[in-house]
Amino acid sequence: MKESSDGASRRPVSDDFEEGAPKAPRERGFRFLNFSNFNDTKAKETKNRVRSHVMHGVHQKKKSGEQRIPKGSIELDTYSLVRSKPQATQPHANTAIPNAALIGPDRLGAGRNDPFQNYPIRMNQRTLEIYDHLTKGPFCPMFKTMSRIGFYRSITDPAGFLQILSTSVSHMTMLRHQPVAESPEAIALSTQAIESVNKRLGDPVLNMSDGIVAAILTFCCHTTMFNDVPGSKIHVNGLEEIIRRRGGVGTLDSNPAMRMVLFWVDTNYAFMANTVPRFPYPEDLYPVIPERPGNDPLLLTEACKQEDLLSAIYDLYSLNQLITNEPKVRDIWADGVFAWKYIVPVLHKLLLIKYEQLGPGSAALRTGAMLYIAAIRRRFGVRILTDIQIQKLRTSMMALLQDADLAGYDATAAVLLWLFVLGSTLSDLRDDRDWFVSQTAQHISIMGYGSWDEAISGSVKKVLWIDDILVDELESLHQDVSMTMLVSYGHRFP
Repeated sequence: MKESSDGASRRPVSDDFEEGAPKAPRERGFRFLNFSNFNDTKAKETKNRVRSHVMHGVHQKKKSGEQRIPKGSIELDTYSLVRSKPQATQPHANTAIPNAALIGPDRLGAGRNDPFQNYPIRMNQRTLEIYDHLTKGPFCPMFKTMSRIGFYRSITDPAGFLQILSTSVSHMTMLRHQPVAESPEAIALSTQAIESVNKRLGDPVLNMSDGIVAAILTFCCHTTMFNDVPGSKIHVNGLEEIIRRRGGVGTLDSNPAMRMVLFWVDTNYAFMANTVPRFPYPEDLYPVIPERPGNDPLLLTEACKQEDLLSAIYDLYSLNQLITNEPKVRDIWADGVFAWKYIVPVLHKLLLIKYEQLGPGSAALRTGAMLYIAAIRRRFGVRILTDIQIQKLRTSMMALLQDADLAGYDATAAVLLWLFVLGSTLSDLRDDRDWFVSQTAQHISIMGYGSWDEAISGSVKKVLWIDDILVDELESLHQDVSMTMLVSYGHRFP
């Protein structure tokens, strides 16, 4: 554009417009406007001409119902990649591979990772994809929780980073229903991590560094996640020794995420192996569970005779009330951090009470309380190994049934049925499950219940229960108990 020397203001006129001439058909492309004065660019007619030209193509497309694709462009049909209901949540955790039509385009590859982020190792497209599954994938509650508390961001050591990538690959393998221990990629990543740690363990300076602690902690996370009790024992023993040499667990206070994961790993291993936790409860990192209001009778506390166990069971009732109230305001089952902050501490408190020092009744209550917590954690998507606890419960129950006076079948009978139901629904070994199912059927028959719903509502839920837990397991137990009653007593159990 140019400005005239006399400064006269003229109306803007296009280069192909003549007064009174018929309008030529519009051509797609550029249109040029000539001005003799800069102020003409702000004139109303100029703005109208610009808008008309810009919108002409849009109006034409709307009229024709067609969308023209510019030359050299590629059109992709992404309809099948977009979730139809992204806000919907599944009622229960599912480890199966989701349908491809339900995977959004952001899950393809590693597009959600920050390309400018500094990683402890050199990354390529595959490792970025693995890291994306770990930090942003929707499949694993443990991954989501660790990501939310900042644990993965705190891993700056190459060995620890390689191990969390190995765990991510192992989880991908599990989702494909393939043996986790046979994944070459996971094995290669974990081997590199172990070699890196072993090289530094002989160094008197590096063998107690934060990087070594974080790396071994990632090994512990892997073994506890996949219920590897022997592997967990090796790594937890090593971690305990290194932390002792550093001066105690207080040396990790500057890293709250690492401290929380240490507490979580220690408690999980202690549950799987039925041992006492190695590390103390970090009170400064966890909230206090509000006490349960009301004075209605609590059947478990009435049956409890041991002081430390009684305190833990009171906490369990308070936790149960908190979980019951939370779903009224939000979807608590999707909040893994809630489970870490409120559920794991109660489990830790129960594990501090040594099984060997309890009589059969208290031992059964302690084990039953921990199995009830395991049932709640399943609803949060954490399926922890229960084999040893089931066997301990069976041993305690067998001794209790020989000594207990069950005349009248009052509150004691309700607690017994509650324990039998937990043992039945959480048993993975066939022999244990058959024994608990048989005992469940026998006690329901002796107590005189006429239907399954009557037995569950009249006894089990009166002791301690949340409606959302073990839904499928209870239905399966119902079928097994009904079949047992048909064989033993000649009638089905409705």
